Amino acid sequence: MNIIFLNLMIALALWFLAAYIVLTKQYLRARLMGVVLVGTGIWVLGYALEMLSVDLVSKLLWAKLQFVGVGLMHMFVLFLLHYFKDDKHINRRNTILLSLVPVSMVALVFSGDPQALVFADVRLDPLDSHAPLEFTFGPAHALYLGYSYLLVVAASAYVAVKVAQQGFRQRLLMVSWMGLTLLPVIISFYTNFFIKPRFDYSPAAFGLILIVLSLFTPEQIRLGNILPIAYASIVSGMDDMVLLVDRNSLIIHANPSAESTLSKFIGVSRDNIVGQDVGGLVEGGTFESLGDAFGLETSLIGRSYDLSSFYTSNWKGEPSNLVIVLRDITDRARVEKQLQILHNYAIKVAAAESLDEVGRVTHMFLHDSLGFEAGGLALCEVDALKVLVSWGVEESVVKDVVQANLRQCGEAHSSGIVTPEPGGSYAGRFNSVLFVPVRTKAARSVAVVVFEDASSISASKELMLLETFTEHVASVIHRIDHEMMLEDMQSAEIRRILEGANRVSSMVRHDLRGPLQTIRNANYLISKNPENIAQMAPVIDKSVDYMVKMLEELRYTDSSENLNRVELDLNTLVRQSLKQIIVPDKVNVETFYGEPEILYPVDKIRIHRVLDNLIRNAIEAMPAGGKLTLAISAEGGGVRLTVADTGIGISNVDDLFKPFVTTKKNGMGLGLVSCKYAVEAHGGTLSVESKPGEGTRFVIDLPWIDSHRYEDHKGQDHYQEVEQEAQLPGQAQG
Repeated sequence: MNIIFLNLMIALALWFLAAYIVLTKQYLRARLMGVVLVGTGIWVLGYALEMLSVDLVSKLLWAKLQFVGVGLMHMFVLFLLHYFKDDKHINRRNTILLSLVPVSMVALVFSGDPQALVFADVRLDPLDSHAPLEFTFGPAHALYLGYSYLLVVAASAYVAVKVAQQGFRQRLLMVSWMGLTLLPVIISFYTNFFIKPRFDYSPAAFGLILIVLSLFTPEQIRLGNILPIAYASIVSGMDDMVLLVDRNSLIIHANPSAESTLSKFIGVSRDNIVGQDVGGLVEGGTFESLGDAFGLETSLIGRSYDLSSFYTSNWKGEPSNLVIVLRDITDRARVEKQLQILHNYAIKVAAAESLDEVGRVTHMFLHDSLGFEAGGLALCEVDALKVLVSWGVEESVVKDVVQANLRQCGEAHSSGIVTPEPGGSYAGRFNSVLFVPVRTKAARSVAVVVFEDASSISASKELMLLETFTEHVASVIHRIDHEMMLEDMQSAEIRRILEGANRVSSMVRHDLRGPLQTIRNANYLISKNPENIAQMAPVIDKSVDYMVKMLEELRYTDSSENLNRVELDLNTLVRQSLKQIIVPDKVNVETFYGEPEILYPVDKIRIHRVLDNLIRNAIEAMPAGGKLTLAISAEGGGVRLTVADTGIGISNVDDLFKPFVTTKKNGMGLGLVSCKYAVEAHGGTLSVESKPGEGTRFVIDLPWIDSHRYEDHKGQDHYQEVEQEAQLPGQAQG
């Protein structure tokens, strides 16, 4: 019973391995090995059931079934041919020829009377009902047995020739494998021709040897390094390519994903991937150089892969095989490449100095680098739409897309794929349009338009790339606009300064010509008659004083270091300034003095000039008459002087204190500038309020300061100036 149980276990193991190989290894070698395993399992099972049965009919049935298993085992010849890559001999004709003898023998065994050619005599063992049948075989069985042994000898010779062509290590492995294969054949031959044992151990020997070969043969049918089954199922279902490489750098296992890709890359069928040199995947790649690799990049049939590997150990703990995992990173590599291209072109567009250059860089990025065959870049302003660049389509088509999808320039809009409208200018030419608008800081938008087939657009990735680039373009256009605006402002400022300088030089030429001519005439008279010197000297002095005073008027910059401060009564200073100006009768003057005396250290000449300038401007602003108001008060924070009029007013207050900006026909535009600098030199401020048609109000605010520093400079004429101020016509004391 032990031999029966052993054969049953071997049969189950053979069928389990056959099913596992066929289900998990979809290539020809595995399928052929599966057929051999199934045939051996039928043989072993038939022999076990023959012993298990007790009647002649049942035993004979199971004995006949064993011929089916032995016939299937003949397929090992095809397995050897495929194992050594002689696939050209594996065809329908050779398969039929190889199957003729086994099929004929099976048909003869299950036939009626002719079966005596196989079984000349069949009888039960009289001593043991569970013993195998005792046969006297006929001539057909002898011929079939001889054919089988001849086939084994021919296969062994074929293997020997192939083994001789291998390297030493591979040859040693092959010899060991061939020896294990021939061992059960030798046992069968010995039992059939030399001894007649009670039990035949050939089926069990064949079954055990095939189990060992299935587990440890160094080919695709090998299971030793990829058990358990769950692990093999995971590897087979992975999208990543997984390879098992032996120490000779030859592929001994590949999952379906690896087979599909490598068959295209190497140019061989999927069944021939095993046995290929792994060096074809990575230049110079070997069992040693690829060990424990991580993050190594390689390319296969136009796609990029990340290669990682690790060693598996044998029972001694030594590296036996190399597992290589190739992960497809084509999409990631493409995005990284596109981002690098985007970075390079972002630098180029940032250096652009004109809108035309921005358009050229955009065309280079979208057409030359990203490969978009048609598109354009448009700048949408409030009252105009300008196409900076277009390629593959007319500018009018780009305008149509922008006008149809951009509701209003300067507003925020979302990007996306636009479907052409029926009857539109680009309908029928493109399946879809990628539209990317970006709002600039000004009240306008920049839009990138790309025309493509829908099948060639990866919306999420391409859209993100275009949005990023369009943001760069919008920023650069804003910068160019800002620079152009600054250039225009600078040009206008330079023109204004030059015009003012021309007016100054013209005035200086005109005004200096008179006193210079007077000095020349006086000098001429003195040269003719030296006695005229007494008479001409005052004339020359007055002319020189006039020129000095005129040149002094050109100074509109002051600093606190240049002030000659003297503590004065500002009420008296205002009265003196008003006294020296001829006020028309139609202008009514009102003055308001908050205190009998307001002492403050000032540079008398410069503050007097400020008051004189403001009062004269107020009078000139009221050609038809009006009211001039002067007020001075001492407040908690300092002193405030106010000059107000009810004249025509000022429309552009911001230009009042700009040099050379004036509305007067012969003015230089330096008077109010000089006033402002003089007040600021005293630490104060000069402000203005004006409404056209209602009048203007200038306010001088001077902060309190330590007046003791200026006591030594207090002029004695201060008290004299306060004496006897005459009442001017039209002047009301407040």
